[in-house]
Amino acid sequence: MRILRIIGGESTGKSTLATTLANELGGILVPEMARIYLEHRASYEQEDLWRIAELQCEEEFKAFNQSPSWMVCDTDLHVIQVWSEYKYNNCSLHILNHLSQQAADLYVVCGADIPWQFDPLRENPDPLERNMFERWYAHLAESTGKPFLVVRGTEPDRLQQVHSLI
Repeated sequence: MRILRIIGGESTGKSTLATTLANELGGILVPEMARIYLEHRASYEQEDLWRIAELQCEEEFKAFNQSPSWMVCDTDLHVIQVWSEYKYNNCSLHILNHLSQQAADLYVVCGADIPWQFDPLRENPDPLERNMFERWYAHLAESTGKPFLVVRGTEPDRLQQVHSLI
């Protein structure tokens, strides 16, 4: 099994890319659990990020146990780490410990070059912040020592860039 992790800032096309790649590769999609968790909440606290991280790990474990040829993760614990550090200036050791054990074969960082789309769960529409997040995620992906790619352009362009790497 190969594990592809798609990370990046808000409104950068992660979910669209993850869904398409999981279908094209005949793999299993691991959805972004933060969205599911937060959809029915008016607000959240830093402690909620630990619960979201747990849910994300549980979904990955379920997918892993199905032994697919590809497991495509629409986000991962890096996203929760960045979210926590940006919003609360720190990240739980529980999250960082789980992150250190997270397996991956390839990281795809979605660039911030696509237009921002409003969503009540999104918080950072500023173009300068979006570019800062892109650099932050690229740095984190690079620091894993695993192959990574920053994808930009239209959805077909991004798919072609990922396919050329795998």
